[in-house]
Amino acid sequence: MIDKHVLIVGLGALGTRYLQALMKTRPVKVAVDIVEPNDGNFHAGVRVASQASNSSCVVAIKRSNHGTLRQAYDLVIVASTAAGRADIINRLMQSTSTSYWILEKVLEQSTEALEAIRRDLAGFKAWVNTPRRGVDFYASIKKEGKRTGLVEFEVIDENFSLCCNAIHFLDTLEWMGEGLLCSADLSSPSGWYEADREGFK
Repeated sequence: MIDKHVLIVGLGALGTRYLQALMKTRPVKVAVDIVEPNDGNFHAGVRVASQASNSSCVVAIKRSNHGTLRQAYDLVIVASTAAGRADIINRLMQSTSTSYWILEKVLEQSTEALEAIRRDLAGFKAWVNTPRRGVDFYASIKKEGKRTGLVEFEVIDENFSLCCNAIHFLDTLEWMGEGLLCSADLSSPSGWYEADREGFK
């Protein structure tokens, strides 16, 4: 018996992590539809997620496209690359329905596209994967900062991997300061360089 139906859009590294997590949702039994145009990503993602869990709670995995989606899902997870995400969300809203969304960061590549996502998801429950607000360690820093007047927040990491991971700390800083971040200095002492992924730096 299936308790929940979940759609994952994008089965790269992050989409695979979501599939792994769904395999551990005991005692809930989950059916997962996956939209992933790349054959290699799809098969590798399913294989890696399956190997990571001894007793899976995912009772069915089906590869889908926008034309073969269920009429409704309990949860939609969008873990595609950021470019074109607003269009993906809009297409999903035309072809299926859900009340709950999880969106992987980075959300999009322009303020116009971000506004389109905001408009489309108005009235829905949507979570952007920036989880540090819920981590006790950061909550204790926030509490201490309110007591002492935190004025500096520095993150040092020699193996940061992706600069987009800085979003986690920008979001955390906004939360700690209880206000909107007005500006950010994106300069790099060594300069920016082309990423392995086409069209990104």
